[in-house]
Amino acid sequence: MFLTIWKLVGRPACLVQPKESLRLISSSCVNQISSKEAYLKPKTDPEKLLRNSLYKRRRYMEDSEYRNRILSTSRARSRASYETDGRYRNMRIMARWIYRYTWFREQLPWKSHRPVLYSEKLVRLCTKCGVKRRDGLKIWWESVESENHICHYCYTKADWSEMMPEGYQDCRSKKDLLARMQQLGA
Repeated sequence: MFLTIWKLVGRPACLVQPKESLRLISSSCVNQISSKEAYLKPKTDPEKLLRNSLYKRRRYMEDSEYRNRILSTSRARSRASYETDGRYRNMRIMARWIYRYTWFREQLPWKSHRPVLYSEKLVRLCTKCGVKRRDGLKIWWESVESENHICHYCYTKADWSEMMPEGYQDCRSKKDLLARMQQLGA
């Protein structure tokens, strides 16, 4: 179809394409690394990773437009996750209550793990998932019986009724929590 339109416009057909197809010659060398290795090499090179992270950190600090763009996309992603993902919403609600209310952390009868809020981020090994959180977390869940710790992410994977304290399984707001405390006399 292109050739007929090309002829109608008045251009010579010889400019379009040669009649004989060109032979394609392989462009890869025998010593060339595979595409998978080439893809993984910059991601596993520690010097390149360090240079890249330092560059991004410096650009974030110096370039206000870049920083605002990163922050706005992060806020939008967080807002979308909060609205659509129930597990993420539960994790955020639980973290908010732990940060704001000391009575929530210390006075309620927790079943298996008790929330512990640290003033600075603490790097620990989570006994449930076996991952050491890279930058650390301020909220860790300490076992009631032993010294084992679970990260906030693993603890909040459970159903809402499983992660809430004993007797508070159906409470979904601060008002519900306070009413249940009055009811139980805690």
